[in-house]
Amino acid sequence: MHWTAAAHELQASLPQGLYIDTFQGKAYVGMVAFVMSRICLSGASTFATRPFLEFNLRTYVYDEMQRPGVWFYSLNANHRLGVAVARLMFHLNYQHASIAYASTGRHVSYRAERKGAAFGISANVLKEKSEALPLSLEEFLFERYLYFTQGKALWSGRIFHAPYQLQSCEEINYNAGLFSLDGLSTPGDGPCHAAYADRLQIEAFWPQKVMQQRPC
Repeated sequence: MHWTAAAHELQASLPQGLYIDTFQGKAYVGMVAFVMSRICLSGASTFATRPFLEFNLRTYVYDEMQRPGVWFYSLNANHRLGVAVARLMFHLNYQHASIAYASTGRHVSYRAERKGAAFGISANVLKEKSEALPLSLEEFLFERYLYFTQGKALWSGRIFHAPYQLQSCEEINYNAGLFSLDGLSTPGDGPCHAAYADRLQIEAFWPQKVMQQRPC
């Protein structure tokens, strides 16, 4: 689920070297929930003994080389080992959270809690699938192949996957408590966009330091 947000507020929340990306002049924040399974490190066996649930809050940015990507305010997961490995190896802001997932017929729901704050999303999923059209909002939101993260320096990592097969949603419900938990203004209105995607195989590459321009 995605909401429009004030670009100046989002820009103030970013590390040096990243800039808010916009679509037709509007900035977006998304709450994205999914199930992770069959997780492997390159050259190693599966390190997660069971599937785990993840729920992240993100926005869309570009760096000084004009490369578009994703900035995660938090990545919440219910697998302590997965959280520890991701924080160490990918420099991402993973947090441990309690998350519950349910899928009954075409209804999908995620409920989560971190540090006493609740958040969640649920919706009915329509059957028809489609890929994002070129230059569309869906392409802007979903077809991102770079993530950024901040440690002692700014890092970026490549992501590879086939195009999302998106399905529309209806009867949408949400709890946006994750916004305030991560230091953002809670949206006053419902999401402007909601979509569901079925299984997708994703490959995430090790992050590398971003070369930033030095002031003259």
